[in-house]
Amino acid sequence: MQALRVVCLGTAILWGLRSHAGEVAPSPFPEAAFDCPNTSKGHFDCGKQLGARFAELIGQAFRSDIRLHKLYEKISPVNSTGSRIFKTLAEINSERYPLLMQEVYGMAEGSGQPRDFLLLANLRQEVETALASGVCDASAKVGVPDACTDVMVVREGVAGFAHNEDYDSFLFDKMYLVRQTWRSTSATVVSVSYVSFTYPGVLPGWAPGWNSHGVAMTWNVLYPLELKPGGGVAVAFVCRDVLEQARSAQEAVSLASPRDLALGQNLNVGVVSAVASTLLTAETAPGGQSNVKTVSGTWFHANEYLRMTVQQSTSFLTSSKHRRATFEAKPKPGSLAEALHMLGDTSDREYPIFRRQDATQEDTLLTVAFDLQAGQVTVYRDNPRFGAAVVVLQEKLWAARAAAAANVNSVFL
Repeated sequence: MQALRVVCLGTAILWGLRSHAGEVAPSPFPEAAFDCPNTSKGHFDCGKQLGARFAELIGQAFRSDIRLHKLYEKISPVNSTGSRIFKTLAEINSERYPLLMQEVYGMAEGSGQPRDFLLLANLRQEVETALASGVCDASAKVGVPDACTDVMVVREGVAGFAHNEDYDSFLFDKMYLVRQTWRSTSATVVSVSYVSFTYPGVLPGWAPGWNSHGVAMTWNVLYPLELKPGGGVAVAFVCRDVLEQARSAQEAVSLASPRDLALGQNLNVGVVSAVASTLLTAETAPGGQSNVKTVSGTWFHANEYLRMTVQQSTSFLTSSKHRRATFEAKPKPGSLAEALHMLGDTSDREYPIFRRQDATQEDTLLTVAFDLQAGQVTVYRDNPRFGAAVVVLQEKLWAARAAAAANVNSVFL
């Protein structure tokens, strides 16, 4: 079935149809496509369209997000520490990413949410980390779940990676899929398109995505104890910048580690190629420090810093440590199918790799596999060990590339 198309500023984009190599189950993820001029007004208007399209899901998710409400209470009092932190971070990110901030403002207006509340959803890890600095009580530390797992495989005839997207259980039926094209206003600049799974009210990019340059990426949250002194740019803004701008794996890593980065995360990024695919895994830290590895053989990453010496909030890493221990105790995957089998492991009943209401009350919301040699993305809604029966999306990674050049003057419903 073809996805719902939504017009932004009067133009729709024609996306490649899903591949039906096998029967693909109906997708549970609502989706919409937007085509907008890459201008300040274009970003605001497109954000407004996006917010209006997904207003119900955004409202439902925000009403259920107890942590976000508690955090909002801390930034609301005038002249409070929380208010000063929030305003500083908002100013830094607005100056650094003015078009993306306009998109956030547009989403707030389109979804009917208070502007500061929706912006806070895009700055939450940075605000919580700043508020927790110097607090001895571990329970007061960052409330972002230790979420997501990647298994990467590069060897002769194989180049790809698979990712479990984990987060709070209440978000299980709240995510949506966004397809955006930013139309250049200059004849010398190429328009760019991308596809991203998207959390309610958060900029597209802070979840698995792929763009029209053939670049596919996933992210794992990491837990530096403190922000870059003076604050910096937020991971949600950085992720989106990478998705929109990166033309290669190397450029993705560079964009993901700016010198004004407030915190850090793990980026796994590959480029489609039938001959010599590139797959990198990078850890980033406050101030733009980074450690980058070219994947060869089999690699694993969850939510711990494995290669960098960074003070991190270990109280949130119990699940991550268990998932890594399970990976290390099993035979190493030698193919993408075996990587998916690993991501479906539930042998540790309390802290499994594939998560459904585990001890942390988090779920694996979806599993995505990027086959870089075949140029294909496959998405699983349930345990990937069930195979084709739980596939809900399968398409060519370069469908986004074709979409960047295709404009039609009609809307498909």
